[in-house]
Order: sequence, then C-alpha cells, then structure tokens
Amino acid sequence: MGQSPDSKYYSSEEIGLPFLQGCAEFQGRHPQHAIYCSRAGKIGCAGSILLSVRAPVGRLNVANRDYVIGRGLAALNGTRVTQDFLEHFLVFQESKFRLASQGSTFEAINSSELKQWPILYPKEKAEQAKIAEVLSTLDLAIKQTEALIAKQQRIKKGLMQDLLTRGIDEHGNLRSEQTHEFKDSQLGRIPVEWEVRCLNQCVHADAPICYGILMPGQGVDYGVPVIKVKDIVGGLIVRDNLLLTDPRIDRQYQRSRLRSGDLVITIRGTTGRVAVVPPELDGANITQDTARVRLSDNHSARFYFYCLQSKSAQVQIELYTIGQAVKGINIRDVRLLLLAMPSPNEQERLANRLDDLEKTIFATSLASAKLKSTKAGLMKDLLTGDRRVAALIGKPKELVDT
Repeated sequence: MGQSPDSKYYSSEEIGLPFLQGCAEFQGRHPQHAIYCSRAGKIGCAGSILLSVRAPVGRLNVANRDYVIGRGLAALNGTRVTQDFLEHFLVFQESKFRLASQGSTFEAINSSELKQWPILYPKEKAEQAKIAEVLSTLDLAIKQTEALIAKQQRIKKGLMQDLLTRGIDEHGNLRSEQTHEFKDSQLGRIPVEWEVRCLNQCVHADAPICYGILMPGQGVDYGVPVIKVKDIVGGLIVRDNLLLTDPRIDRQYQRSRLRSGDLVITIRGTTGRVAVVPPELDGANITQDTARVRLSDNHSARFYFYCLQSKSAQVQIELYTIGQAVKGINIRDVRLLLLAMPSPNEQERLANRLDDLEKTIFATSLASAKLKSTKAGLMKDLLTGDRRVAALIGKPKELVDT
C-alpha cells in the first residue's frame, strides 16, 4: 500500500523517483507522472500492477518504471499467478472493487480488504499464460481499431474543413484559389458560386426553427418518443432509452413534432450536437433543450448535418452560448447562424463524399464494439473457469480459489 511523503520532498525537477499520488496520472496502460519525490517511501517497482485504492477504486495501470506511490495506490506483484494473468483478473474485478468500497463517506479499500481479496486462477502457469495471451491479443486488436477510428476522425475533420470551405466542382475536383475563382465573405474566402446565408433563410416556410416540450412528464409505456440532449451522440439519435411522453402533452407541442429528415441540434447543456431524424422516429418530439430545423425542399439535410458540425458553425455556436450553471444558446441566435451555401447539386455531391467516409468510420466503430463485446464475454468465461484453454496447451488443469 502506498504512503504519501511530506510535500516538501515534491518537485517538478528530476530529483529522486517519479511520484504518483493516485490514479490521476493513469493513461492507457502506463502512467504519465508529473512530479518527482526526493524521499522514497513506498515504491511500486517496474512491472508492478498499480491499483487505485481510493475513489475511483479498482482502476489500474502497469508501472513501466519504479515509482514512489502515494496513499491512493497499491502495488501488486503475483507469486502463484503470472503478472499478465493477474492484470486481466483485476480488470475483470473492477466493478466488484467499486462495490466493496461504497457505503462510507470516502470511497476506499483498505490493506486488510485488499489482502483478503479472492483470486481464482488455474494451478498451472502455462494455462494462466494462455488465458492472458488470448485476452491480450484482443486488447491489442481493440487498441489498433481505436487508433484507426481516431485516424479516420482526423481525416474526416480535415476533409470537412476542405469540402465545406472550398467545395468540389462539377468535375468532382476540390477547388483551390490557384484553379478557381474565390471571393471574400463574412466567413472568409469562399468560391464565387457560393453565398452566405443565415440558417433561418434555409428552412421550410411553414416550420420555423423551434425548441420542444418544456415539461415532457415522467414517461408512459405507450407514448410519443421525446429526444433529449443525451440521446444525440456522435451524429446519431440513440433510440434505446428514449422517454415516451403522454400523447396529450405531445399535442400541446405540435409545433416541435419531427419528420423523417429533419435536423435536431442541442441548445442547452452541451450545445451544438447535430443529428438527422431517421424514418423510425417520424412523429417524435423534442425537449426544450433541443431545436428542430426543417429545411426547405431545395436543401440537402445531409449537407446541413455536416455544415452545422463544421468549424465555422461550431465557433459561432460557442460564441452565442451563454450562461454559467446551465449553458445554452437562444433560438434567435440559432436562426442567425451563418453558413456558406453551394448550389443544391453541389450540396448533394459534398454530402455524398462525406457520407462515404462516415460509413467507413461507422463500420470500424461496429468492429470495435464487437471486439469489446467478445472480450467481455471471454473475460467472464476464462476468468471464472466456465471455459478452459487447456486444449490449447495440452492436458486439463485444475482451478484453485484462495
């Protein structure tokens, strides 16, 4: 268990060993220290599992060098179990650590509780090693997939910046000032074929931009779906836990009822999230924290979906956002958002180009989710003994619970 030295021994200079007070410096798998300690108290040696014993209890990293550890950490090294197996088992136990630490004013687990924590493991270290190898292989695949998603997101961000400021001509080529004519505008340099409009000039005449239901109620079993801020994630509307409001409340707010193809944008709390309403939510409604944008017939909803996520639009949303405890943007200011508008045909070309990349990111995200689900299932099976890897290493082995 860690022990915090007097703060007079702390320094940002490289005097002594790096110091970790708790899990604040934890990164993906190894910590990233910020300070040093010239008087070593308790040391977590290189290769030790560093386990958080104070809120949040159960998080872990692996020491990539010797560290002085504070009261928020414990350093663990296996004897009957391999270090790799122990790491996976403790990750599997994280929720149980948190549960065991609750019930007091300050969430923590003490030395006695930690020492008595039961570890289930195969007797033979060869089987332990094989279990760790299987799970580590999945960890590597997950890490590589998430790195690919991050790369695709960076490509998307750069592509959006190019396409939504320069566009593509009728031949499918990205415009540049060397090959095409540009002009000055309120949003900077844009192609001469484009114009700048406020969002309110692009919406359907019979459906002004508006917010939704003030008090949607507690929810009913057979009501009207209501979209909230937390339901809009990553450009999609998460339909699993939508609130269902009483149809009588919905009738009072017909003005904010949704159609398939409408845009919804968050205007309270977390502002600027955007999604397109899918066909399954035709007839749904929104809360007061969300605004509906119904475009006129000659505008592409998919283009505006990307346009409202652009750097230019998000900067305007941030500038218009006010408030301290609860931040928000007024509907009046949403209507005044300035957007650079190409022709309807070019809007479609730009949306199609971005859709192709969006589909690639979505497919990679599905692959990542599948890998994580597979790992969760295998952790439950392999780390409880429900399934064995003995066939991969030879004869069956016995399990031990101590």
